Amino acid sequence: MNSSLKYSKPARKSTDSGPSNDNKLIEEARSNFARDLQGVRETLKAYVDDNSCPCKWPQFEFWVSKEQGPGWHDYYQNELVQAAIQLECFERSSSPNNSGTQLNCKKCGRTWIYSSHEWRMEAFKHKLVPLSENYFTYPALVGAYFATAGSEPVNHKVIDFKEWKLFMSANDSNLAIHNTHKPNTTWLSKLFKLLGA
Repeated sequence: MNSSLKYSKPARKSTDSGPSNDNKLIEEARSNFARDLQGVRETLKAYVDDNSCPCKWPQFEFWVSKEQGPGWHDYYQNELVQAAIQLECFERSSSPNNSGTQLNCKKCGRTWIYSSHEWRMEAFKHKLVPLSENYFTYPALVGAYFATAGSEPVNHKVIDFKEWKLFMSANDSNLAIHNTHKPNTTWLSKLFKLLGA
């Protein structure tokens, strides 16, 4: 065998003492993603600590019950739903029509249906839908997502965690989800304009 045809691995530079830059970027992205998901759980906890249940929180209702695409799921939605179904305020029972698990709020009496669908191997869509009609429709927003190539969210505003947190914490003294009158959502219009949605 001709020795000139042998492959020799390039020597590492002496200044390179750890993982490659690519590995560092991957680890940083993983760390940031884990931090964001923890932030989703903390946002829910803070709201429930102040309000005893999330049932009258319009942004929560929107985010846990929105549709996810046929070829993608929203990590923030999944994390929020998974954290919510573990709250002490919810009591589980079987859904009368077997459409999922029924959750009854022990604080306010509101009923929700939890469903989970494996849309791709080891990829799930979690959803929590209130049985009562909701008032709010927001522009199509999506947080961090996983998608099959070519099936990314179309006609959706993709927002990062900082924008998601702003959306979830927006407040207005005129906002009440279960009044006989539709709540004043002018502040939401301003928020969506700020987010570019």
